[in-house]
Amino acid sequence: MSLKPLSFAVWAALSLLSFAMVAGQTAPLANPGPPDPSPQITVTIPRYTPKVLEIETVAACLVLEAASQGPEGMRGVMAVIRNRSHGLPELFEPVVLKRRQFSAFNRLTAGYEQRAHAIQRARRDRMWENALALVEEAQSPAWHDPTAGATHYTRSNERNRWTRSLQKTVTIGGHSFYK
Repeated sequence: MSLKPLSFAVWAALSLLSFAMVAGQTAPLANPGPPDPSPQITVTIPRYTPKVLEIETVAACLVLEAASQGPEGMRGVMAVIRNRSHGLPELFEPVVLKRRQFSAFNRLTAGYEQRAHAIQRARRDRMWENALALVEEAQSPAWHDPTAGATHYTRSNERNRWTRSLQKTVTIGGHSFYK
């Protein structure tokens, strides 16, 4: 009589073992060894391509903020825009259109000037083509940041309360850059 419960236990264990093997699982007593490597899945996200209006808006900001500082001054402002955008071109335009962030756009972002008018003013400047090229260049992963990561800037002769809590990184032309 004592063999029947034992044989039932053996039968149950063998049944579970065969069920685990059928289900593709390793038996509890077996040494599984190294797991099979998972298949690798590659996902390619297409690069964002800004629309003409977005490019022209950012270029207008560069011209109206820093054309008088030359190409390097505009590059510094573009670096601030890029740094605030975390390098994402889709965020360049929203960054420059944020209220009270770029003084040349204060009338625009407050609703006193149309965007088309601001772009037209910038297009008349001799630095317009240079600004367009900088916006294109800033979309590249190989972009060189001359400001060492600055997220803010001001005229060098200005003293603002908000710059006290920031570290000055560089001066380019008449602008001081901070992070």
